[in-house]
Amino acid sequence: MLNRTIAKFLFYGVAIVLLVWTSSLTYSFLAMALPGQMWFVPLLGLVVFDVGMISWLFVFLSHAEGAIQRPCCF
Repeated sequence: MLNRTIAKFLFYGVAIVLLVWTSSLTYSFLAMALPGQMWFVPLLGLVVFDVGMISWLFVFLSHAEGAIQRPCCF
């Protein structure tokens, strides 16, 4: 039981770190690709890319109906 709790904590910790890291990379890239824009333009791009990625993952995992659409392990 304790090993399972530790494994979940480590998994979600790594997932959060990776999400923060990729979000900072996306924001930095958009700020360089769109010079001279207001500070919120890369932030909106971040919403489109990273929040869109998480939304698409949630839709895929919870609303896929066919066997081809469903992942094998869930």
